[in-house]
Amino acid sequence: MNITIVRIQPPKFKIGRVVINEYELRKLMLDVYNGKQASGVEIKDEKGQTAIINEDGTLSTSLYGLDIMAKFNIEAFRKIKIQKKDK
Repeated sequence: MNITIVRIQPPKFKIGRVVINEYELRKLMLDVYNGKQASGVEIKDEKGQTAIINEDGTLSTSLYGLDIMAKFNIEAFRKIKIQKKDK
């Protein structure tokens, strides 16, 4: 079997001098939502755009790279919908 792997560079974010990955950011957002961490944390993406984590765990604005998985899911759902419609 011949498989081609498409390498995808996961997005990185900064909190001060600390670099975190997408999973760590999403966990931090969840912890803020659950009251385990303080809100107001400033996050910077790879392009220099910043967002603040709100009290409800959401970001004040979107950051570069957080939509990668959403785009994959939307593409898969569209194909599933087309396949079901064709049956």
